[in-house]
Amino acid sequence: MTVSGDGTRPAVAIIGTGSMGGTVARRILGCGYRLHAHDIRPEAVRSLAAAGAAISPDAATLAAACDVVLLSLPSHVEVQDVCFSGRGVLRSLRPGAALVNLTTGSVMQLSRLVAAGTDCGIHYVTAPVSQGVDNAARGALAVFAAGTDEGLALALPVLETFCAQVIRLASHEAAMAAKIVTNLSWFINAAALGELMILMIRAGIAPEDVQRVLKASCGDSWVARHDIPSVLKDYDPTFTLRLSDKDLRLAAELAQMQGVPLQMGAAARAVFDQALAMFGPDAPELSPVRLLELVTGTQIGLKPPAPLTGSWPCA
Repeated sequence: MTVSGDGTRPAVAIIGTGSMGGTVARRILGCGYRLHAHDIRPEAVRSLAAAGAAISPDAATLAAACDVVLLSLPSHVEVQDVCFSGRGVLRSLRPGAALVNLTTGSVMQLSRLVAAGTDCGIHYVTAPVSQGVDNAARGALAVFAAGTDEGLALALPVLETFCAQVIRLASHEAAMAAKIVTNLSWFINAAALGELMILMIRAGIAPEDVQRVLKASCGDSWVARHDIPSVLKDYDPTFTLRLSDKDLRLAAELAQMQGVPLQMGAAARAVFDQALAMFGPDAPELSPVRLLELVTGTQIGLKPPAPLTGSWPCA
């Protein structure tokens, strides 16, 4: 086993250093690991290089040098490319290494990843993370994990550098479904948040009191606690409508596979589709709240809503 840092730890790598991956990488570095990093965008790894990470020119080179490789990618499409195309990381990892997939992706991809890992003599671990970039910075993420005992034993010390909870589930499919379904709950709540906040504000409740009211009531939720401060200040850009749209599609795929109708999920997706059409894929995830600010002319945050151009999507 390659070692790093204090001479006893495995060599660790991360592929994908965007908002979540970059934050995770800084946590790993802060805990004393020697970290290798790769991202197809050179600007995404510059700050990590300055912090002491070894930057690899390609994913295969990085994988060959490490014992635990984390994937933090936008979707299963990028996971497919990194793992299987050209000099994919599955073929580059040394036998006995662990490939730990933090990405939220399709459950339909998992069987191929597990089988390829077995064929290559490496441990594939499904480990999508939850709770947002701000909690990653605090080391307070939750992760839904599945894999072999050996793979999880390799992965766990690294996961604990940025996760407060590691919830082991019975299968790779269960671990990914846990992330997809909990994200669906997030989006359903987020889709309703604008209506709740603006209705209260227009009824005479001050914007700064809205969160206190919700937290003290049966209307409380993770979204009320985590996202209202973002709306009141300015919309957090670290999770985009592009990613929301991807995750809502994954939820629809999972529901179709399981034969479960998603009435609330479909309603939330319609709200997010409206925001996507108005603001574009790079807009913040809470843009449905912003859209309702514009439609009603109601100011929630520090910045007044700009005039709405074009027609209201539901008109």
